Amino acid sequence: MNKLQCLNISKKFLSGCYNGTMTQLAENSYWRDGFKDQLNVAFKDQLLSSVQNDTMKFTHSGGLIDNLVEDQL
Repeated sequence: MNKLQCLNISKKFLSGCYNGTMTQLAENSYWRDGFKDQLNVAFKDQLLSSVQNDTMKFTHSGGLIDNLVEDQL
């Protein structure tokens, strides 16, 4: 009988803790956001590679223009 009472007390206590914890997590937005994760992982890598590619194109075209100017002068 004592064990059953202890079990019921612990169930009531833990159910209150669980509900309070879930409420706090939901109110403070502690859940992971898939969209933010995707922005941090996929979009940043894609953006960085795009910028790097554009920079390489700009450098290459600048070199071609310099060579053309040197040949003409």
